[in-house]
Amino acid sequence: MKKRNKIVRIMTLSLLSLCCIKPIQAQEIELKPDPSVQEKGSIHVELEETKDRLSREGVELSLSRVADIKDGSYVLDDLYRSADVDMNDIKTAEGLQEAADTLRPLVKRPLQAKRTDAQGIVDFTDLKVGVYLLYVSDQAGYETIQPTLISVPMWDETAKQMNYHIEVFPKHAPLPALHVRKVDYYDHKSILKEAAFTLYSDAACTKIIKAEKTDPKSGIAVFDGLIYGTVYVKETKAPAGYQLSKEVIKVTINDNWVNGDDKLRTIIFPDRPLPTSGGPNTGDHTNIVGWIFLIGISACATVFFLHRKHEAQ
Repeated sequence: MKKRNKIVRIMTLSLLSLCCIKPIQAQEIELKPDPSVQEKGSIHVELEETKDRLSREGVELSLSRVADIKDGSYVLDDLYRSADVDMNDIKTAEGLQEAADTLRPLVKRPLQAKRTDAQGIVDFTDLKVGVYLLYVSDQAGYETIQPTLISVPMWDETAKQMNYHIEVFPKHAPLPALHVRKVDYYDHKSILKEAAFTLYSDAACTKIIKAEKTDPKSGIAVFDGLIYGTVYVKETKAPAGYQLSKEVIKVTINDNWVNGDDKLRTIIFPDRPLPTSGGPNTGDHTNIVGWIFLIGISACATVFFLHRKHEAQ
């Protein structure tokens, strides 16, 4: 009985912690009358509508079987036994998500991979008893989705029985924003004067995705609502008193970018002050030296001609 309670606990964690998984009610399915036939399960996945009403169609979701259920305990499949994951010792929602994140990189080939329809729906059928990892293999134009562990069967608290047909509404969230920060070329301090940057889909910078201005308080331009792919960033308006940068920066938005730290998602554009800029400690010091040199030559020439004139008298 103790082992069975372990299984029920993990299944309940999947249901409560992820807030996106529930068993299809028993009356909605046709149960096999022959108890000698092992029940096969199914997972019905439905993507929720996003705030920006992004397309839910064409997102490729993959399913991999990561563990079996034997004698009331979870047993990782051979491919995943190198992972530091004890499925029978998961007690919290955070532990469940951590296990999913740990197992995801070990997947070599999915058991099934299917693309969602226009309503963001896909069905995985003919599933043996076990634990499955659901993850995104092609995000298309949708938001980021966390990998999810799903047990088949799952305990149905309402019906007080195991259920083999599960509905999943994956957690999703917008991708982290891309930040572009303006700094002075010489002291690398933020420039708070207004600048503008444009995001392009091509290296030649002819196909505009969107344009943003820097915040007057932080000197940062923010690009949000991005999707996976490659984009190019270019300065299209320099701050007052600064030269326009010709640099084009390529950014590849993928799992590494999403899961990395904020430094990876921040671009720094150093701008040189214009030669006529009069700000302290930010001007072009090469030009100042040049002027000093010319003034010195002029002074020497003046002294020379005055001396020659004095000799001539």
